[in-house]
Amino acid sequence: MNFRWRPRVVELDDPALRGLDLGHALGRLAGHSRRVLLDSARGYPSRWSVLGFDPLPLRPSESVLAPRELLASLSSESGDAVPGPFHGGFLGAFAYDLGVHGERPVEAAPDPTGFERVTGGLYVDFLVRDEVARRTWLVLGEEPGDGRASVEDRRERIRTSLARERAPSAWRATSARRAVSSEEHMRRVERCREFIAAGDVYQANLAYRMMADVEGTPEDCYERLRACNPAPYMAFADLERGALLSASPELLLEFDGRTARTRPIKGTARRCEDPEEDARARAALVASEKDRAELAMIVDLER
Repeated sequence: MNFRWRPRVVELDDPALRGLDLGHALGRLAGHSRRVLLDSARGYPSRWSVLGFDPLPLRPSESVLAPRELLASLSSESGDAVPGPFHGGFLGAFAYDLGVHGERPVEAAPDPTGFERVTGGLYVDFLVRDEVARRTWLVLGEEPGDGRASVEDRRERIRTSLARERAPSAWRATSARRAVSSEEHMRRVERCREFIAAGDVYQANLAYRMMADVEGTPEDCYERLRACNPAPYMAFADLERGALLSASPELLLEFDGRTARTRPIKGTARRCEDPEEDARARAALVASEKDRAELAMIVDLER
């Protein structure tokens, strides 16, 4: 199928919507399909947030080339200027299990959740927010070719949904449990140390899965996560069998067509309310041989 991208943009500047951030807009658009939110909630460099919904009726293949394959079916036509860095296209997430294109597949145990290895899609309808100027725009693709309602009808429906008050979050988690015992995890740590000493491993991210019984919706959980741990690279994605939530302070890779950037973080210290104590913690962090080695390692790895 072939589609077209002709953007129509309006700023949501009426009093009821002017201060609405996209983290709260996510729950109010629960009636829309396959939402993907890239949320610059707080922290440096907090600037642009994007919330895509109702993608074009194409499902990505389970390949790192999925965005390129989908974008080949979308032709760009003249329309309104779109604010921010995202101008329509692919929004989604890739599983680690996909590996690196052109190399052998990753040898990983089967994922017990059954989540897709590529989620997301091709978006011509989305909200974009400038977190610094505190301005929000609604961007809609005019007659993209899949028979969706007119721009005017969709715009009115979305405005109505965004203006509707949402019940307070009822999310609650109980009975948290780990999939790997503490003893087994420590055995794996020692095994990784053996690999490092042998020169077989440069860096290992050793983790285990946590499970819990929960009450509430994924949107409720995201609102709670956003409130207690806001970060500049948060994300939410609808999945077939649930949702993917992220609250990362780190940027893996940003590419604007000319310059690639990465902002890794290694070595942290607890902030202190007392300025003198805070300054001492900062100085100790800078002087720490271990933390400086970790930072040098991750910067070199990302480079």
